[in-house]
Amino acid sequence: MKKTNEEKQEFYQRCSEILGIKHEYNTPVPRRTRWNTRFIGNGRYPGFGLIRCYNSSVMVTTRIHGSRMFDDYESVYEYLVALAKG
Repeated sequence: MKKTNEEKQEFYQRCSEILGIKHEYNTPVPRRTRWNTRFIGNGRYPGFGLIRCYNSSVMVTTRIHGSRMFDDYESVYEYLVALAKG
């Protein structure tokens, strides 16, 4: 099921809290043009990697642990907590 922008924003905020890394959410534009796509994409966590939402899936990419795909947000939270604990 496709997530709303509000659900994605809450997801990125929760990931930020788990990792202890600040994340600033940029609301996606409804139609991309060469003038309105000047913001960097969401899901970037400096020193950790990327967490990207793709419809109902989530991809977590880190330099140390590689890339993993998840089917729901709860699985991502569990994975991030495990990584944060070491």
